[in-house]
Amino acid sequence: GQGTGASATLNALLAWFNAEVNAAKTGGVPAVTDEALRRAAADEARTAHRQGKGSTRPYRLALMAACTRDLDLEVKLGRYYEKFHESIQDYLWLKLCLVQTLRASSGGSGAALTLASPSQAPSPGFTPGGIATGAGGASGAYSVEELRASMNRYPASRYSQNGRAPHQCAVVYLCTLQPYAAAKHLWDASASTPAPPADVAGAAHDAAPPPTTPFAVACDGAHLALALCHHGVMAAAGEPGASQ
Repeated sequence: GQGTGASATLNALLAWFNAEVNAAKTGGVPAVTDEALRRAAADEARTAHRQGKGSTRPYRLALMAACTRDLDLEVKLGRYYEKFHESIQDYLWLKLCLVQTLRASSGGSGAALTLASPSQAPSPGFTPGGIATGAGGASGAYSVEELRASMNRYPASRYSQNGRAPHQCAVVYLCTLQPYAAAKHLWDASASTPAPPADVAGAAHDAAPPPTTPFAVACDGAHLALALCHHGVMAAAGEPGASQ
């Protein structure tokens, strides 16, 4: 029954989390525990399919996709829960969960920032990013490079609410390992950031937070660039134009 299925799903999640907490001591999540969660996730996806677009448990399926790094589950999530990825923050969170920890690649002068990917075959992506999969290195796994490429298929206005939220677009660039693009976007966006409305009297206006000004956006871009350069992040990312 539905209650039994939900109980099995939660038990599989709990067992996986307990194994993950002890992974440093045990050497990783046991294959049998990981496989149990994948089976429970497949059952959850079948339930969502039966319910259609009126499914009511998107976060449970998202959590399973993040834990198992199952790209096929993520595709189904976008299919059954169309509004789940309306927030760019939620979208990036889930996509970045599908790759592993940040590390420095070896060899060469200066380490490059990379993200290790799970050894798992990719599945076709879905909107809003139009995820491109398939390149993914020798293992064919989904990688941050593919996420970056798919996000860059669209103009910055898609992530900045047509220029009204330049910092949100900068976060997208930072999360996809494009620090130079993040700082440059803020600097360039200052020219198109609308000026705040003329001051008017009234307690309601006085109580509102100060609007973002073009000068403030430009300063944020400059400060971000200085911090990234100081800590070596700009050079490590190796983006075209970053050395200028």
